[in-house]
Amino acid sequence: MTSLSGIMKPHDRIRAARDRLGLSMNDVAVKAGVGVPGYRDVEFYEDEAFSVVPLGDLRSICCILELDLFAMFEVADLVDGSNRLGGDLVHLRRNELIQRRRTELGLTREQLGDLIGFETITVEQMEQESDFLEQWPLELIETLAVELSLPLRTLI
Repeated sequence: MTSLSGIMKPHDRIRAARDRLGLSMNDVAVKAGVGVPGYRDVEFYEDEAFSVVPLGDLRSICCILELDLFAMFEVADLVDGSNRLGGDLVHLRRNELIQRRRTELGLTREQLGDLIGFETITVEQMEQESDFLEQWPLELIETLAVELSLPLRTLI
């Protein structure tokens, strides 16, 4: 099944890749280290991979199925002039980038938390732990990227 524009949606791409590799849903779930019911939802519900599945789990699924996460969700490359980051920002870890960008925008942790719908403690954690966003679905990471005026790719 494809969308009206002829481009396969992520859940369809995931299912097609699994079929191409001759794997069962159970095979993929076990190899990726995710629950079987959760993996089934990824294939059956159109927005599940974007709005529910944690980034770390999605990375594992893409790795098992030989899929490019960025291509699957049409995440723009950083080579596009509109998505470039200035000088030293490109070399920062995600948590450092979030903190630096929040500061540059003149936002407090509380203000950023309000913008993305989370408590201040969550912003503190994402600024301290480089892997914190691995627990978040892409939908939330995209919201954070928008509020920080960052290309989504930099936070994935």
